[in-house]
Amino acid sequence: MSERRAQIDEAVNAAYVRHTGPLPPAGRAMLRQHGITLASIEAAQDSVPGVSWARVVLQVGGRFAFAAPGDEGEEALILVAHERGYAIDLVAVPAARPETWHRYFGLGFALGADRMTRAAYLGRSVTMHRNPLQWLKRGGQGACLLLSLDDVPEALDALPEKIVVMADDAAYGAALQAAMTVRFGEIRLAANG
Repeated sequence: MSERRAQIDEAVNAAYVRHTGPLPPAGRAMLRQHGITLASIEAAQDSVPGVSWARVVLQVGGRFAFAAPGDEGEEALILVAHERGYAIDLVAVPAARPETWHRYFGLGFALGADRMTRAAYLGRSVTMHRNPLQWLKRGGQGACLLLSLDDVPEALDALPEKIVVMADDAAYGAALQAAMTVRFGEIRLAANG
């Protein structure tokens, strides 16, 4: 399994290096608009190991492709999703619709997936953020599910049932509760919400 993860990690990193670039003024303005500074990203480098910018073409099913020269596309913030120490996917957050996101390979189930696993095995709580920008604003602490809530129970089957999920806002907490009640017994609103 780790050989496969290493291959995926290599493919994710190759796509990241080939297709993305530094944050332009529009990207920095998008982050500032959501209360995120470059200093906070740099301070959270261990939790947020990859923030860049690219022109992307959004696809059906929550996926994206990098725009080729001459293609129409959208400017987007690009984040790297990690699981078990390996880069597993790229996540595009369109500048025009920052509450949405799309996956490149379709493999990553969460930003901060390792935090979810660690919290589950240690019997601790994990704060779940509604979208990648909220996760980024909190310095990569907690996690942000990249799947639709309909797909969440199956994706979390590998986690022990001891996890306590803290939602960062009441409406999202209610949606998580509805999606995860069968799998996890306790979902609460985080104090920082």
